[in-house]
Amino acid sequence: MDELRSDTILSEILEERKSLTGFLDAIFGFLSRRTDFYHIQKNKDEQIGFPRGIKEEILLSCMQKYEKDNRPQELSHRTEEEYVPPAIEEVEIETEEIPPDVDTDANSQILKQSEKISNKTHFSENDFKNGDKNDKYCWTQTQKDVELSVLLPPEVKSAKHVKIIMKSNHISIKSLLPQEQELVSGETWCKFKHNDAVWTIVDGKLVLSFDKTKERWWDKLFVHDASIDIKKLDTEMPIDEYPEETQQQIDKIQTQLINQNLDDVKNTPLSKSEQLSRLKQAWNAENSPFKGQPFDPSLIQFD
Repeated sequence: MDELRSDTILSEILEERKSLTGFLDAIFGFLSRRTDFYHIQKNKDEQIGFPRGIKEEILLSCMQKYEKDNRPQELSHRTEEEYVPPAIEEVEIETEEIPPDVDTDANSQILKQSEKISNKTHFSENDFKNGDKNDKYCWTQTQKDVELSVLLPPEVKSAKHVKIIMKSNHISIKSLLPQEQELVSGETWCKFKHNDAVWTIVDGKLVLSFDKTKERWWDKLFVHDASIDIKKLDTEMPIDEYPEETQQQIDKIQTQLINQNLDDVKNTPLSKSEQLSRLKQAWNAENSPFKGQPFDPSLIQFD
């Protein structure tokens, strides 16, 4: 596949998902569903998957292929094969230390100023749909996944300015600028797939997305949070999130309803203007046999 074709396909995915987090989620979701990328070999004779730690090495190698000019100076003498993080059950994302070249009093003043500026960043309603918010972070959920948004100090501009540690039931997020400070830390309400989590920094926020271990609604994000009323959640699910069998049944029902509406237009003893009005409403409905065609009532024979 040449670069032009792959760029076109990937651009469509990015446009559809609307964020880097969603884009990466689509890529890794594909690898999970259609490949043996996540399968860990239990012995050398196994023909699928990789030994523990190899998939991380592959990802890092691919990333470094395009960031050679931006690698830290102290790592420039190492080969790509040498610089591989250890494969561990606890996921820790730690970046280079920020040198303490500012005195304590100055740091305190910068920190206070940062907190004031950070407060100007607000969460939208979509950021905490079916979840909750406070002054530092908010979260939203579906039955399958969670998205956590954390406000960052204005000095934090890239991944090297934060430190993230995740376990299956714990999240810790720290910023390293203007000085090291804990932004979020706590035991999660339920376990989640921490090894598959993805995150990005956008609009002054760190956005962390991860899948739940079990499909269910969470009462809260962290154990120390106040509970939300799950009876008031918007539990509607997009059709494309249902199993394929269920989607086919929904399409079948919708088609039956459209055909029934068209039959009603033909058989109901209404005036011609009323019949035309009802026909026009059903003409471009989902699964209508006339969808996309110019409205032409002559195609329907009225009694």
